[in-house]
Amino acid sequence: MSSTSHRSDLEERRGIVTNLLNLRDQGLLTTGVKRTVAASQGCTVRTVENWIANADQHDGVYTPRPRRRTQLTAEMRGELAIWCANRHSAYEALRERGEIDVTYSQFTRLVARDLAPGHLASFKEGTDGLYAYELRNSRGRGLRNQAWEADHLDSKVSVRLGNEIVQPQITHVDDASTNAICGLAITPHRPSSDAVLATLRDAVLRDADHGPFGGIPALIRVDRGSEFIGKAAGQAMNSLGIQRVIVRKPWQKGTVEAINGACTSTLLSGMRGWSGKPTSKGKSARYDGPVEDLLTWEQFVAKVLRWRTEWNTEHTMPALGGRTPLQAWQDDLTPLRDISRTALHRYTLQTDRPFHVVHPGGIRWKNADYYTDERWLRDCIGSHVRLRYTPHHRRTLQVYRAADDHYLGEVYLKDTATPEQKRAVMRGNRRVADRAKRDRERGERMLTKRYAATTEVTPAQPLDNLTYQEAEKELARLGITLPDETPEHLPDPTSSWGTTSSAPRQTEHPARPARNLPAPTKSWGSDPLAPPPEATHPDGQETAS
Repeated sequence: MSSTSHRSDLEERRGIVTNLLNLRDQGLLTTGVKRTVAASQGCTVRTVENWIANADQHDGVYTPRPRRRTQLTAEMRGELAIWCANRHSAYEALRERGEIDVTYSQFTRLVARDLAPGHLASFKEGTDGLYAYELRNSRGRGLRNQAWEADHLDSKVSVRLGNEIVQPQITHVDDASTNAICGLAITPHRPSSDAVLATLRDAVLRDADHGPFGGIPALIRVDRGSEFIGKAAGQAMNSLGIQRVIVRKPWQKGTVEAINGACTSTLLSGMRGWSGKPTSKGKSARYDGPVEDLLTWEQFVAKVLRWRTEWNTEHTMPALGGRTPLQAWQDDLTPLRDISRTALHRYTLQTDRPFHVVHPGGIRWKNADYYTDERWLRDCIGSHVRLRYTPHHRRTLQVYRAADDHYLGEVYLKDTATPEQKRAVMRGNRRVADRAKRDRERGERMLTKRYAATTEVTPAQPLDNLTYQEAEKELARLGITLPDETPEHLPDPTSSWGTTSSAPRQTEHPARPARNLPAPTKSWGSDPLAPPPEATHPDGQETAS
């Protein structure tokens, strides 16, 4: 065929050949008919005759010979993996070794034809690149409280907290069916297990203060953060009968990730001090304005809580059929499983051991005494109690009777440190941390072996920047003593140490017999150890040297 535009597909060509065979059987196949078919198909008469001959060889069915195709070999795929999907570098390496006989443009076409985009992306980014091209099934919305999702959100907003500037972190739990934010807690630092437990309590409770959203869900999807998979969160979820599902990819908890994006775009990005704005240099912007213009901690918390209420009660979503999360929650008549505030408080606190003994001075816990003026503590002296506490909160403890787990009351830490003592301890810890950081940096510099920069193909020249005095000083600072090079055990001196003998050294081996050497002749030359002869005048007189 002369051009691709004039080629017919396989079925059409088979129909033409079948008609030509029928005309031949009837004796009506002439050269004129062949010319007409060749003109309509854009080929020659010889090509039409080859079609008929091919059909005769395959029982009257036109069967074209398959075209030879160059396949992407295992060596080519391996070279692409070595060069992280860089086609040009892989092709050059294969061509230097003589393992490829196609042009570079053909090689790129082979890669595009035989390798899927996800397979090629895995060469460059590993399994993360492959996940980006995977097909994902859409998860049904289900029923309310059938599944919750929890996550942290870094606000990236600079906020004034006393004399410090902090970036609050938001921990929230959302219902996957109605997109409702059931629980939310804010911390001025990286959240820990106490933030997760506080969020869980806020999400489960349903009353006038917490709203209609809540109850005990069937499961919660969380990521692999230590605060979510830790002992405190796991103990609380097991006590409440909640299944904890740990996911590895953000899209596996898409509801909470979508709410994170909505909170960032509709609330946080408009706050003063937000550092997520791009700049001309491609880096995140930093707030460099006056500190007085930043939000205070109380103002930030109030804005976030107000936005949560607007999201749950006013924001309509197409995924919910134009309804708000509150309307979707109320339209779902699935029964809810509630729990009392006292029982929830008990299950969402951490405990360390089965019991503690109450002493006249109070309750001893982690090298500190806890006490209260209430009468129940005096009545429990000598008895066993169980302590429950919020992680990282040492100021108060919740006391339960060890026999029947009955709640008794709350005890407080005695002899609390003064603000001056706290500041002094913080300054001392900061000095220790800074000193340790300087020591680590100094050690890294000492361990780093440096070489001179070169612009030619020469062996690397090490730079010996450490002097003898600096090495002695560093060893003294580290408390390291080098071993003495003098041997520790020497033989006892003998009388022969103080004498000098010119006799030849006697070896331990027996003397070998002397060999009979021939007498010297004139051909041996002069003795090299003999003094040079004195020069004389031709007439026999000595000359001055």
